[in-house]
Amino acid sequence: YESFRSTNGSILEKITETVREEIGTRLNSDVDLKNYVNTISGGLVDDIEMLKENFEKQNKKFDQQLRDISQESAERDNQLSRYVEDEVKKLGENLSKKYEKLK
Repeated sequence: YESFRSTNGSILEKITETVREEIGTRLNSDVDLKNYVNTISGGLVDDIEMLKENFEKQNKKFDQQLRDISQESAERDNQLSRYVEDEVKKLGENLSKKYEKLK
C-alpha cells in the first residue's frame, strides 16, 4: 500500500504542479493580452483624437475660405450692379441728348 501511495502521491504532485504551471501560464497570458489590448486601444483613441482635431482644423479652414469667397462674390456683385447702373444712366443720357437734337 505504501509503494502504491508513494507512486500515486508523486504522480498527484506532478499533476498538481503541472496544473499550477498551466494556471500561471494562462494567467500571465491573460495579463499580457490585457496589456496588449490596452496599448492598442490607447493608440486608437490617440489616433481618433488626432483625426478629430485635424477635421476640426480643416473644417474651420474651409469655413473661413467659404466666408472669404462669399464676401468677394458680394463685392463683385455690388461692383457689377454699379457698373450696369452707370452704363444704363450714360446710355439714357446719350439717348436723351440725341432725342433733343432731333426735335
